[in-house]
This record gives sequence, C-alpha cells and structure tokens, in this order.
Amino acid sequence: MDRIRNSLNYTKWKLIIINLLGFALFIFLAPKLWAPAGREGFDYFDEVTAFIWGLTVLPPLVLCMLVNLILVREILVGAIYYQRWMIFVLWIIIVAIWGFAVKYDLSRHYNGSELPPRDSSVAPRE
Repeated sequence: MDRIRNSLNYTKWKLIIINLLGFALFIFLAPKLWAPAGREGFDYFDEVTAFIWGLTVLPPLVLCMLVNLILVREILVGAIYYQRWMIFVLWIIIVAIWGFAVKYDLSRHYNGSELPPRDSSVAPRE
C-alpha cells in the first residue's frame, strides 16, 4: 500500500513539473507567431509561419499531451481504487488549462476569415 501511495505522490509531482515546464515553453514561444492585435481575421497565412509553429510550439504541446495520456491510467487507478481524487482533479485542471491555452493561441493566429481591404487603385479582373 505504501508503494502505491508513494507512486501516486511521485506521479503528482511528475505531472506538475512536466506540464509547468511545457506550459512555460509554450507561453514563451507561441506569442512570437501571433498576428498583431486587431488583424487576426485577415488572410496572412504563409507556410513558413506554420512550419515555424510546428517546429517550436508543437513539440512541448505534444510532449505534455503524451505525458498526460501515459499518466492517466495511473491517475485513474489511484482515484478509483484508492480514493485519491486530488490527483485526478489536478489532472483535469491541467488538461483544461492546456485546452484554453491552445484555443487562445490558435485564436491569435491569422485565420483568413476576413480579406484585407483592397487597394482602390488596382482594377478588378474580369
């Protein structure tokens, strides 16, 4: 029984530390690729920005997602069989924070829902 309790305690700290490091890295790197305020809806997509996002911001996100998925079995066993609900609630909070962070990050990118104003000096093609 002590082995399980120590294991769950270790799992809790592993979950917190890895997610804090990944979240800090995500928050540090993600704003560098955001669209300027008020221009999120404009069509300014280039493949380089997407490639840079995939190389810099995506790895901490994927690493933390994998850690959370690997630890979910141990967390659920601790919650259901040993009534250790605190670690389960902590896991739910961490997953919710990641969900909100990713949603906010993606809302700050250029999404192409609006077109920039056209230059009136250029005649439209017919």
